[in-house]
Amino acid sequence: MNIMKLLFLTVGKENKDIYQEAINEYTKRLSHYVSVEWKYLKNSTKGGEVAKTEEAEIILKNIGREDFVVLLDEKGKEMRTKELSDFFDKKMQSGEKRVVFIIGGAFGVSELVKKAVQMTIALSQLTFPHELVRLILVEQIYRAFTILKGEKYHHE
Repeated sequence: MNIMKLLFLTVGKENKDIYQEAINEYTKRLSHYVSVEWKYLKNSTKGGEVAKTEEAEIILKNIGREDFVVLLDEKGKEMRTKELSDFFDKKMQSGEKRVVFIIGGAFGVSELVKKAVQMTIALSQLTFPHELVRLILVEQIYRAFTILKGEKYHHE
């Protein structure tokens, strides 16, 4: 099976909060299946569209031409965990080298970033703190890989 890499691009600093320990734990678990990297991108000190434009420059600098890029956005497609597992199975079977997940800043992402992605997904229509989004995302991806491997973590 192809050794795929996952890159999590997240606007905002890495926090030492109640979520970080769990994020680290699921990242460690996930790294048994794929290479995992987190990049914390500096958020803009401005607001609104100016912030989105400044942050877009940083985000786009971290995306390669060969990457399959997934944006997290509340208006994106919601999927079941099994669908996420199938997504990764297809990406690995097709020889995808790196899948990049973007978690934008407090004001969202610019249209430039939206045009640079191949897929937009929503974890929920609810609004969550960034740290919680990071945790939910990495846990769900870990869960998706346990499904692929036929392990007993997920019950349906």
